[in-house]
Amino acid sequence: MDFRIFYKKVFCVWLWLSGSALLCMAQGKEGRLKITLSCGVFSDQCILLFKKSMGEEANDQDALKIGEGHIAVAVIGASQEHFSIRERRVLNEHVEYGLFVKGFPSDHYQLRIEGIDMLLEDKLEKRFLPIPSGGVTYNFSIDTSVYSNPEGRRFILHFEPCEERGMPPINQDKVLTVYPNPWKEKLTISFKESPQRDFDVLIRDLSGSLVWSRHFERSDGRNEWMLDCGKQSQGIYFLQVLDVFQRPAFETIKLIHE
Repeated sequence: MDFRIFYKKVFCVWLWLSGSALLCMAQGKEGRLKITLSCGVFSDQCILLFKKSMGEEANDQDALKIGEGHIAVAVIGASQEHFSIRERRVLNEHVEYGLFVKGFPSDHYQLRIEGIDMLLEDKLEKRFLPIPSGGVTYNFSIDTSVYSNPEGRRFILHFEPCEERGMPPINQDKVLTVYPNPWKEKLTISFKESPQRDFDVLIRDLSGSLVWSRHFERSDGRNEWMLDCGKQSQGIYFLQVLDVFQRPAFETIKLIHE
């Protein structure tokens, strides 16, 4: 099925993009958002363009498809009209961008987004990932045997500062970042560079007792993993990453569980 970029005006309350794309332009950011989708050896991309002189305008550069699935970029505004982005309509309403993965088969995928500072929301995993203008690759899986979403809109692109949603800004100097902190359910560990070997993650309580651990296998190009740490009591914990020789690979990170 061909990849299509379109925008559909629909009333929304949880995202306000008013002026956000223009703000990126005003701050000297390039008004170009590149989205690359990969599955195994297959990879393709599309580009959204924002033009300050004409308000916000999006344009597709290429088609993007994987098997029978498709990924569509939707711009959501304030009415029920539906246009093709190829018609070069000027986007001047409050908008959001949704990424649809309807029809994708069960597999492991990589989604890379770059060009504008923003947040990527994974509606299935219920998490937000800060995306710097330099880009971040997000690894995700689809398992049609346990999850079915007829609408297909799994991802939302939020054009607003990370701190407005309580997300830590990305520190390019840190080799390991863990968020959210404080945390309630799941944690995400993010490496500055993709690990070259397998590793273990350990979480200990204040007494030093091990409360959670898991072994992870390295994966080319992957630098983020989500930790389902189970139910822990409120308090202070410490996270360690150990190398294949069971030696600490990074500094211990203090965590707070709410």
